[in-house]
Amino acid sequence: MLQSNKTWKRWLATVRLVVWPIAATVGWLLLLWGVVAGFSPRTLGRQLTRLQQLPLNEIGDFLAGAVAPIGLIWLIATVWLQLRSLNAANQEFETSQENAFRLALFDKRLQVKHQFQDAVLLLHLDDESQRKAINALSEAMSAAEYLFDDSIRETLKDVLERAQKAKFYDLEYDRLQRKSARTPEEEKSFDKAINGRHDISLWMINNLTPERITEMFRPYLEMPEPAPNRLLG
Repeated sequence: MLQSNKTWKRWLATVRLVVWPIAATVGWLLLLWGVVAGFSPRTLGRQLTRLQQLPLNEIGDFLAGAVAPIGLIWLIATVWLQLRSLNAANQEFETSQENAFRLALFDKRLQVKHQFQDAVLLLHLDDESQRKAINALSEAMSAAEYLFDDSIRETLKDVLERAQKAKFYDLEYDRLQRKSARTPEEEKSFDKAINGRHDISLWMINNLTPERITEMFRPYLEMPEPAPNRLLG
């Protein structure tokens, strides 16, 4: 149904483009008939008979004068139609470029979202996976600089800083745990590492669920509507 409506509108637009030169041609012929024969068929017949009796050069002059306005009308119509076609082609190109940009932006944003989700999963695994997660978060934050507004960028930055701090607490915990005896100051650092790592893990579990990540990116990942086709407007 929608395709049928578009076809109908395109046909009407084409008809509108040729109506005025046809109307102008008919109007000029009627004016010529009125001037030459007073809108009388009999008078027109007599005038045509007289025209046949004129010398060829005078017949040529008459026909040139009578047909020249028609040629001018259709010359103007042709130029106008070509300009409309060129303008339509430019608009179609701009529309296709705009749609391509929207889809490219959608794909890049979706890629950042998947990269972020994968990094969050790696944060809960071994040391090597955590290092990969931190690198992935850093890359995602760099990409988000040109794809999202401040809210997404600040969230990625916050998660990256927490992941780096968690990694620091893990290293501090491993270093102090290997000691057979710890000083009071080291005991404080050891407890701080345990509590700090626990708090960060709890925050990530509560705030970085798949549902929350999806909800966070949803406003930016709604499939863009194609740009309107202005050819039928």
